[in-house]
Amino acid sequence: MPIFHKTEKKHYDWKNNETTTVYREGETSHVGKVIRIGVDHSVKIMSDVWADESYALVWDDELQEPRKYSLGIHDSICPIHDTAEVDATPDILAKLEAHEDRQELIRQERERIREIGELRFAHNRVERGKRMKVVRGRKVPKGTTGVVFWLGVDNWGNTKAGIALSDERDSRERYSDVAWVNAGYLVPCDEFQVPDYLSTPVCDLEETKNKAA
Repeated sequence: MPIFHKTEKKHYDWKNNETTTVYREGETSHVGKVIRIGVDHSVKIMSDVWADESYALVWDDELQEPRKYSLGIHDSICPIHDTAEVDATPDILAKLEAHEDRQELIRQERERIREIGELRFAHNRVERGKRMKVVRGRKVPKGTTGVVFWLGVDNWGNTKAGIALSDERDSRERYSDVAWVNAGYLVPCDEFQVPDYLSTPVCDLEETKNKAA
């Protein structure tokens, strides 16, 4: 059998202030769509109350994806629970497999995008030893380039950078041809390049999501 309802199920529509009966006692539902059954442990049912909850994973035709249907909470307040048996048809299992394949492609593409973002962030970060270019501000001409040799914070909490405009040094081996600029006004001289192993998209996220519709 699919899901067998031992108690009446009602739905309250907060918007219209109406209560409708979804399932009556003794009815069955989700015929041919129960994929698996299980128990979620430590489900929060009140602010400081936790319990086990039986569920059935069923296929939702409207959403075109699996969802959990609660069979009941295991406590003294709810001694009667719905029951279920796995009865998913081959067609439903094929839809589930296709859905899981899409989710894996989406996961891989999001991971690729995340890794590119991290590499881009690291590339743009102002660090000692990096050659960078001034792109904002008034005191130092835009387009000025140099190697960052100092980083610090001023009295107003702004990160400042000292950049060496040339290799010229004084008698104490300190850079003598320098400029001081807000670190936020600097960008790397070389453009960020996406590594070859990340350059090819795994999938089109929107297109892959829409295939389920």
